[in-house]
Amino acid sequence: MGGTINQQRRGLPFIGFLLLPLAACGQLGGGQTSQLGDSAGTGPSTGVMNVADAAIAGGDPEMALKVSQSVLTADPTNLDALYHEGEAYYAINRCMDAIAVYKVALTVDPKSSDAELGIGRCLLKRNAAEAEIACAESGGQAHPVVGLWPVRLAPLLRRALEVEDVRRIDRWTVRFALARVAFPTDPFDPFFNVNTPEDLAAAEAWLR
Repeated sequence: MGGTINQQRRGLPFIGFLLLPLAACGQLGGGQTSQLGDSAGTGPSTGVMNVADAAIAGGDPEMALKVSQSVLTADPTNLDALYHEGEAYYAINRCMDAIAVYKVALTVDPKSSDAELGIGRCLLKRNAAEAEIACAESGGQAHPVVGLWPVRLAPLLRRALEVEDVRRIDRWTVRFALARVAFPTDPFDPFFNVNTPEDLAAAEAWLR
């Protein structure tokens, strides 16, 4: 706030570093739709959502919006359809609507990293001048390495490393406005650091 996430989405390219909490998130490559991982169903709506996938990939988010909303009319808590609806809203620059949809998804699945990431991307897109970087947050602590960084910041990062000898990431990201995406810490902090034997024991206990 592990797996990695692809570094580019429709629109601006990103440098993205996402650890375990975002491992379930899908591909963000240009022209590709997100893979919904465990949230994708195998019921009757799955085939319909494939149409929404194809619509977004083909540059027709309006069609994807209609398809996802048709499913949601019958099943308002269908996570697959909610993610696609948010995806479609994002693609047509209706970020407030996308955020509202992702928040509904979080009421269905409070641990949904797809929805959390969707909100972060919307905040970054909506407030580009204010939020230059979107990053994860847990327990009030920002995790700037775990987030979305516009590629245009790369020269500034290189200068910080090579000329200014900055070695702590937060000493560099503090120069920019961050859009924080909060991750729940119950039952455990997804960004928990294992530094001591006691930390290791606690982590092992959570995995049992």
